[in-house]
Amino acid sequence: MPIIPAKRVGRAAAAVVAATLTLTPAAAQDLSDPKWTPWLELGGFYGSNDTSRGEAVLWVPLAQSHNSVLFGEARGKLFEDDMREGNFAFGYRQMQANGWNVGFWGGYDIRESQFGNAFHQLAGGIEALSDRWDVRANAYLPLNDSETLSSFTSLASFHAVEINGPNIGLVTTTTVTNTVIDELALRGFDAEIGAKIFSTPLDLSGPSHELRLYAGAFHFDHADLPNSVTGPRVRAEWRMDDIIDQWAGSRLTLEAEYSHDQLRDDRVEVGARLRLPFGDSGTRVASRSLTAQERRMSEGLERDTDIVTNTATTQTTTAGTATEAVEDAKTGVRFDRVATVDGTGDLTTTSSAAGGNSLIIADGSAGDIVGAQTLQGDQTLQGGGATIQVRGVTSGIVVDFTAPGARPTLARGARDEILRISASNTHIAGVDLVGDGTVVPFSNNDGIYIHSGATNVKIDAVTITNAGEHGIYLTRHASADISNSLITQTGRQAVYGVGNNTFTVSNTNIVDASGGIRIGEQSDVTVSDVELRNAPWDGLTIFRESTVRVSRMSFENGGHGIFIDDQGVDFSLTDSALRGTFTFAGIRNMGTNVTFSGTGNTVDAGATFGLGFCHLVVPVTGTVVFDTGNCP
Repeated sequence: MPIIPAKRVGRAAAAVVAATLTLTPAAAQDLSDPKWTPWLELGGFYGSNDTSRGEAVLWVPLAQSHNSVLFGEARGKLFEDDMREGNFAFGYRQMQANGWNVGFWGGYDIRESQFGNAFHQLAGGIEALSDRWDVRANAYLPLNDSETLSSFTSLASFHAVEINGPNIGLVTTTTVTNTVIDELALRGFDAEIGAKIFSTPLDLSGPSHELRLYAGAFHFDHADLPNSVTGPRVRAEWRMDDIIDQWAGSRLTLEAEYSHDQLRDDRVEVGARLRLPFGDSGTRVASRSLTAQERRMSEGLERDTDIVTNTATTQTTTAGTATEAVEDAKTGVRFDRVATVDGTGDLTTTSSAAGGNSLIIADGSAGDIVGAQTLQGDQTLQGGGATIQVRGVTSGIVVDFTAPGARPTLARGARDEILRISASNTHIAGVDLVGDGTVVPFSNNDGIYIHSGATNVKIDAVTITNAGEHGIYLTRHASADISNSLITQTGRQAVYGVGNNTFTVSNTNIVDASGGIRIGEQSDVTVSDVELRNAPWDGLTIFRESTVRVSRMSFENGGHGIFIDDQGVDFSLTDSALRGTFTFAGIRNMGTNVTFSGTGNTVDAGATFGLGFCHLVVPVTGTVVFDTGNCP
């Protein structure tokens, strides 16, 4: 069926009115003294929930006899929010000898919604009217019950690292959700019964009054709605017939209505309608002599005032998964395989068998992993329960991966290092290393020993305890990043760089170690957010031609806080603090061509220094700024 623009509804109704108003007396005579004349009704209504409207109704008898009438009715409505609707109907009524008028009607409706959609509907009903009672039922069938308002697609992805046997991969689950918002026209029915409660006698002069009360119910539904529009409706009408003395058949109706349903909740409507008959004046005057039953033959149709519409949101979801290889986000080493070691095995053997591009998970559930251990290059050693970041090789997506099992302990009860890193591109995360605590010079009982030339070494979330020599030992030309770790109770320095090293130490605590950090010659070192306590030797020891940047470091108790032992050092200290008791100096320099810089440093109240806060055996260039004074 072609869509009729809503703006044509008003023009069609106006044409019917104009045609009827121009009926000549001769045309009226062709009806053979008709009882019922056309009328025009104008009304305005206030409605809750933005349902206020104005409307005009034209009722025209098309053919009639002494006890029946075939009529047409056209109704135009203008709602809030620019909604418009037109209702067109034909009906038939017949008077019965028992005082009832029975009839039926059928019609066509068109509605332009607030969203600009046009809906078309067939409607019809049956009725039985007497002087006192009204009984009616109506049905409504939309011809187009759905118009799309908007649609959009959203994507959501969930990423998880999964281990399957010796394989590891990043599994991406992508969910595609298509959302469509439709405006719906609802099919349904309504019914009501009404009674005249009060009326004035027809033979009294002036307007006659009557009060009518109605009670009914309605049900509208659509397959795409979560709930039907179902509920009760009550309304009241106060009618004043012949309200205009010189206009026979005129009527003013005041009305109020209440309804309720789950979807629209409570709805209230109040309004007024003025009816004006037209046509042959003699016929209109004669209508005053009609019986009460005859007067009811020209009642307007009572039906739902609009095509019931609502909106519904429909979502359809599809999901798919894809798996890609992953790499260590810190070292960039791709994981082609996964191996596991626990207290019943040996890390050295496991590492050698796995080869490069491997993730080795150390599980502490079966006890300590005992003995000197070696980790090959291009490998990551991850403790059970520890979390590292991995990156999808194809997508570049970085996600956390937590290894299964319990945090492991690597224990060494004799000489030699607890863990040896033999080559570059290695990552150790989430393990404890425990030595035997025996201080034997040159025993090599280091916590972690980094082989000469090994670079791109990452040490994270590691605890090193009771190492007879150093916590972490970097041989020449080795480099490493040490973070989020604890080094305690070592026989020598917590971190020892032989020389020509590049390394960082961050977010790490060094407690009760013989010495803090030793930086060998020609090294480049950055230290940040480190807490150093109780190092009877020196906190920082720096040798020649090294560049050292220190920020947010706390030195508490020890020999020297900072000891520069050789020439050509470039040293910066920022936002750091000296606390407690120092046997020697806070800062001591013995090298030539040394440069100082840095600000924001503090010396805690009560701090003491055996050789003074700033002890410069050899002058330096520049200064380190403290709150209590500069050095120098």
